[in-house]
Amino acid sequence: MNLKKLTLLLAALCLATPALGWSSKPNAPKIKVGGTMKSQSQFNKEFYKALVKAAPNYDIDLDLKFSNGFQSIQNDLVDKFLEDKAHVLLINQVDIKDAVNTIHVARLKKTPIIFYETEIPDQEIRSWDQIWYIGSSNQNAGLIQGHLITDEFYVHENFDRNKDRRLQYLVLKGKDGDLNAELRTAYCKQAFADEKLRTEQVGVLHCDWNRSKAKKELAKFVESYGICFDVIIANDDEMALGAVDYLKEQGYNRIKDIDGDKYIPVAGINGTLDALKAIKEGSLLATAYNDAPRQAQIALRAAAALAHGEKVVNSQSLKELVEKPHVLIIPYAKVTRFNVDFYLGN
Repeated sequence: MNLKKLTLLLAALCLATPALGWSSKPNAPKIKVGGTMKSQSQFNKEFYKALVKAAPNYDIDLDLKFSNGFQSIQNDLVDKFLEDKAHVLLINQVDIKDAVNTIHVARLKKTPIIFYETEIPDQEIRSWDQIWYIGSSNQNAGLIQGHLITDEFYVHENFDRNKDRRLQYLVLKGKDGDLNAELRTAYCKQAFADEKLRTEQVGVLHCDWNRSKAKKELAKFVESYGICFDVIIANDDEMALGAVDYLKEQGYNRIKDIDGDKYIPVAGINGTLDALKAIKEGSLLATAYNDAPRQAQIALRAAAALAHGEKVVNSQSLKELVEKPHVLIIPYAKVTRFNVDFYLGN
């Protein structure tokens, strides 16, 4: 073969190879991925869109359904995906204690599983080499949120409402006993301790990850005890925004006056679009940003790799996310009024 023909052949091969996304064999069938999502929270709705948008980049036919908080619905969905011969399962586990059963039925069918967004016990991850957890960490979320609050408390004297040099805080918590809520709360407190911040917890309101319930529970608390707190810590943005809704009705947090007497700091977790807009307007102090688009891309790329029997961690950027075997953690990021435009732009 002469040099000219060889050059043309190599050029043709380069054009035929995609630069991004997943490269599959020509005319190969799409990868069937059956996915469940625990609830229809605002963050999950945004995460849903990110997964659906990214799936075609990896030649994936994604069948993604909501479990609506019921383990029984998730079980039925998993059974259906396996009957339909899904190549990989993508599971946002409803009940962590039932993960062992999800693994059992998938293993019987030799179908790999990627758990996401709800952390699974290490012993379950280690039980089979076709199991992965790819997502965020509640420990990281709590620490980020705690450091956000601490950073601001030391700067703004008005945050210490009674001038006792102690941070009085109120917690808006997810469902009672929910491991995600427990871990986020515990590690937020750990961040306070790490920063040597003197604190006092004045109350815990269980608001079930719900915006309207957070507003109602806060109203009842203030009616009984008054505003006896310097800051409100919410386990997610929906509850944080519920608190903001109530405070605005009482004349607080209505203008960009973070140093004024009518401002009560509220911090959330997830970085939903509504929360980012609230930070932009000044009514919400900060949030820990949960990078749904990046999680979606990494999880789907891993699904494609598992379906083809290839390595999941195949680049330096992915190696940097490995926290332990078969666990990839996408870190949260601090979002405040100073950088919120970047996240709104993305």
